[in-house]
Amino acid sequence: MSEHNWNVIFKGAIPAGVGVVLAFANLTSNWRWIITLLCMAAAYGIVSYSSKKKSDLFTAVALVFVVALAMHALSRAGFI
Repeated sequence: MSEHNWNVIFKGAIPAGVGVVLAFANLTSNWRWIITLLCMAAAYGIVSYSSKKKSDLFTAVALVFVVALAMHALSRAGFI
């Protein structure tokens, strides 16, 4: 089992996660998911440039998706 390179994962997932948070805070419903997909693609691109391991790529994209789900839940609950 391989170890994750967390420095590379966070370099890709944190900027994309911030983009998702800003999208959910400021945009309408349709644009939120388009921006989320673009942020996931950006995280994939950043991590694939630095690390070719599939586990790192999946983890970075999954972190961005978890942030999007959390923001969606917060907006549905009325906190955003």
